[in-house]
Amino acid sequence: MKGLNSMKYRLQYLIPLVVLVPMILAACSSGNGAQEAAVVVEEYLQAQVNKDANGMVNLSCSAWEEGALLEYESLAALTVSLEDLGCQVETQDEQSAQVSCAGKMVFNYGTEVLEVSLADKTYRVVFEGGDWRMCGYQ
Repeated sequence: MKGLNSMKYRLQYLIPLVVLVPMILAACSSGNGAQEAAVVVEEYLQAQVNKDANGMVNLSCSAWEEGALLEYESLAALTVSLEDLGCQVETQDEQSAQVSCAGKMVFNYGTEVLEVSLADKTYRVVFEGGDWRMCGYQ
């Protein structure tokens, strides 16, 4: 009888652990979070204004690496800044996300200033190589 009570006692504590541990691990895992996709776009745009070609390429999917380098080259002679940047995921599945941003990019070329709204584009982000990566825009 003592062995049976001891077994009931162990099961009483073991069953909740078996149920709770996977739930806790799932909640703590980084996964393919929506916030991460938006952060990648913000980091890409920041690398763009910092004229960081390596950063832009590292944040890009393989299909967009050449596009990132073309964008880098097109900004080489300009002074560029970001104002009021904030991005959010509009739609997302396991492999891709659509991200929209608020704020503007300000281009200075000599005495001319051009402001471009970031809301005019929807950024495409894909999950590639274990990370979210900027992959162009519409």
